[in-house]
Amino acid sequence: MFSIDVAPKVQVYVQFWSEPAEDVTWEVSSGRWNPPADRWLAGSRANRIEAFGFELDGNAENYWREVPISTPADANDIARTVVDIFYAGFDCRGRRPVKAHAGY
Repeated sequence: MFSIDVAPKVQVYVQFWSEPAEDVTWEVSSGRWNPPADRWLAGSRANRIEAFGFELDGNAENYWREVPISTPADANDIARTVVDIFYAGFDCRGRRPVKAHAGY
């Protein structure tokens, strides 16, 4: 999970879930169930996240898609897109730290 505090009490994130030999589930926070993040992510920010090929789905109502990651090139493409999401979708400009958390 990669997350950033973009405003007081507003944290947004990108996270991944995987099982062996399956595509990776990739989620981007939508703000659902987490006011005031829901208001912060509404409108043009939501449109910019959807432009990366994500749609709302699942119980958490996050932006979601499945991606294959079977080669180093796949991982590189995903990593670049994560940076693009932080820049274009979350308006991050490097002024706040991005936190990384690995869970298993």
